[in-house]
Amino acid sequence: MKLIGRHLALWILMLLIPCRLLAQVPLSSEWQSYIEEWAEELGATHTDELEELLTLLHENPINLNDTASDRILQLPFISPLQWNIIKAYILQYGEMLSINELYILNGFDTTTLQRMRPFVCVQPVDRYQPLKFSDIIQQGRGNMVMGMRRNYPLSEGYRDSTYLGSPLRAYFRYLFTFSDRVQFQLSGDKDPGEQFLYGAQKGGFDHYSYHLIINRWGPVNRVVIGRYNLQFGQGLTLWNGFVPWSSDATLTWRYGQGVKGAGAMSEYGYFNGAAAEIYVGGRWSLTPFFSLVRRDATAPKRAIDSMGHYLWVQSIYESGYHRSELENSKKHQLKELMAGGRLQWKSSHFTMGVTAYSLWFDKPLLPIKYVYNYNAFRGSRGMAAGIDASYRHNAILLFGELSYARALDSLWSKPPLAGIVGAIFDMNAENRLAITLRNYSPTYQNLYSATNGRNSGNQNERGLRISWNTQLPLSLRATMMADFYFFPEMKYRIYAPSNGKDFQMKVYRDLGKKHHLSCQYTYRMGKRNTTIDGQEGYIQETIERYRWAATWDWSVRNDLLLTTKAMVSRFGCDHHETLWGWALAQDVEYKPQWERYPITLIGRLSIFDVKGYDARLYFSERSLQYAGGSMMMYGQGSRCYLTLHYELSERLQGGVKVAWTHYADRDAIGSGHDITEGNNRWECMLQLRLKFPPRYTKQWDSQK
Repeated sequence: MKLIGRHLALWILMLLIPCRLLAQVPLSSEWQSYIEEWAEELGATHTDELEELLTLLHENPINLNDTASDRILQLPFISPLQWNIIKAYILQYGEMLSINELYILNGFDTTTLQRMRPFVCVQPVDRYQPLKFSDIIQQGRGNMVMGMRRNYPLSEGYRDSTYLGSPLRAYFRYLFTFSDRVQFQLSGDKDPGEQFLYGAQKGGFDHYSYHLIINRWGPVNRVVIGRYNLQFGQGLTLWNGFVPWSSDATLTWRYGQGVKGAGAMSEYGYFNGAAAEIYVGGRWSLTPFFSLVRRDATAPKRAIDSMGHYLWVQSIYESGYHRSELENSKKHQLKELMAGGRLQWKSSHFTMGVTAYSLWFDKPLLPIKYVYNYNAFRGSRGMAAGIDASYRHNAILLFGELSYARALDSLWSKPPLAGIVGAIFDMNAENRLAITLRNYSPTYQNLYSATNGRNSGNQNERGLRISWNTQLPLSLRATMMADFYFFPEMKYRIYAPSNGKDFQMKVYRDLGKKHHLSCQYTYRMGKRNTTIDGQEGYIQETIERYRWAATWDWSVRNDLLLTTKAMVSRFGCDHHETLWGWALAQDVEYKPQWERYPITLIGRLSIFDVKGYDARLYFSERSLQYAGGSMMMYGQGSRCYLTLHYELSERLQGGVKVAWTHYADRDAIGSGHDITEGNNRWECMLQLRLKFPPRYTKQWDSQK
C-alpha cells in the first residue's frame, strides 16, 4: 500500500504541471518496415530514440519555406539534392502554399510525400527575432507524457525477492518548446523491479534526464546544457545516440546534426555537461564540448576492495537495469571525463570539419583478454581526431572521413586509422546510385564511433557497399543494396580472418489510392566457429540467412485501414540443421468519425513458428510513446494486442494497450530471473498526455 501511495502521489503532482499534448505520430507502413530493418540490423527491440525523433518533428514540423535551415535532413530518407531542389523551386517561384506542390518536383513521388507529410508544414517564414523572455513565456508550449506498464504473471526475480522493487514500470517526460528556438526537457524512468522513493532509489525514479537547448542566440547557433549527444561527419570520429540505417541509397550518407539533446529514456551512451556551436566569422563555426558523467560498470571480485570500491572495471554496463543488489552495485562505478571540439567551414556546396576529443576514466577499463579481442580498448585514457568533408556538384555528392583513435595506455602494432569515402549519383528523378568504401584498422579503438559497418564497433573491417534506388516498369519503385566485407583479423565467434556479403531488395507500388504493396528480400552470408564430433578445435563454417517479407495496406474507407504482413526466414550452415521460421500478422486501425468521442483503435493478431533463434524475425508494433518497439518472434505461438487512443478533452488525451503472447512449444517464458511460469504472458499499459496551449499564438494558414 505504501508503494501504491507513492506512485499515486507522483501522478497527482505531475497532473498539476501545465503541459501540452504529445500527438500520436501517424506512421505509414514504410516507416514500420524501416523500424523492423533497423531492429534486425542492430538487434534492438527498443526504438525509443527513433520514435522520439519522429515525435519531436511531429510536434514542431519542419517549415519547407525556411530555406535557411537544414532540419529537413533529419528525415533519414531525404537527400541533400532533394533539399536543394526544394530551395531552388522556392527561390524561383516564391514561398510554397501547399505541400502538394512537391508532386511537380523531380525526385518526390507519392511514397516520399507520405513519409514526409506528418513531419513538415508550409507556412510563412517567421523571420528570426532576438529572443525575449516574455515571448518565450507567452508563446511557449509545454507537454507532459506519463505512463505505466505491468506484465503478468510475475517472473522468478519477484518470487524469490531478487528484484527489490515493484513490477511496475513508470515514466514521465515534460517538454517545453518555443518554436524551434528553445527546448527544455525533464524526464524520469523507473524500470520494472526497481525501487521507488526507498532503498537504492530514495530520490524517486532510477533514471532522470534533462537538457536545455537554445538555438540562434546571437553568434551562438546552438547551446545545450545537460545531457546531450554529438553527431559529426559520417560518424567515424564522434557519434552517439540514434544511428540511422537502411538499404536506401540516401542513408549511405549521414547528416550529422552536431549538438542535440539526448533521448528522454536513454540510460547510457549520452554525454552530460555543456556544448555549443558558435559562429566565429565568415563561414567558420566552432563547437566546444565538455562532459562529466558516471557510467555503470562491472568488475570481478578481485577488482573490488574490502570497502566495496572498484579498483578497475571489466566492462561498461549498458542495460540500465538496477533491480537487484548485484545490479545496484554496478551503478555509477566509472567516472568519465570527455572534452574536445570541432572546427567547421561550410558553404553552399562544400563542408569540411575537424573533430578531436580526449577521454579520461577515473579507473582503468580492462576487458577480459580473449584471443579475439586483443585490440580492445584498455586503459584509463583515450583520444580521437578526424577530418571529414562533403562536396556537392549538381547531381553528385561526394563525402568521406578519416579518423585516428586509440587508448593511450596501450601499444599498437598497426596505425589506429579508419576511413570511409562515398558518392551519391542522382542520375535522374527515378534513379539514385550510392557507393561507399570503408577500411577500419584492427587497432582503431574508438568508444564513440558509429558509422556504416558489419561489426558492432568500427574496427577490423574493410568493405564495399552499393545501393541503388530506381523506377521499374509497371510503376514499381525498387531499392537494392549489396555489401561485401572482409575482416582481416579474428573477431567474436570467428577465430580467423573471414569475409561476408549482404544483399537486399525492396519493391513497392501504389495499387490505386487505397492499396499499397511492398515486398522485401534479404540475404546475408558470413562465417562462424563450429566444432565437429571427433575433431579437436574449431573450424570455420559458412552461415546464410534469408528473409522474405511482404506488406499490404488497404484503406477500406476513410476511417478503416487494414495492414497484412507476412515474413519467412531461413538459416542454413555447413554442419548443422537448417532452421526455418514464418510469421503472419493482421493489423486493423479504426478511427470512427465521432465528434463527441474521438478515439482510435489499433489491433493486431499474429501467429509465428520460428524453429531457432538464428532464424528469428522482428515485427514492429504500434504502441504508446516510450513503450513501443519491435517484437522478436522466436518459437511457436501467437500474439495479439489492442491499443486505444482517446481524447477526454481538448487538453487531455491518453491511451491504453493490452497485449497477450501465447507460446505453444514451452511451459515457461524467458530465462534466469526473468522467467515466468506457464506459456502465456500479458502486458498492460496506461498513458496520459496533457497539453497547455501558448498564451499567445501567431495566426497563419498552414498546410501539412
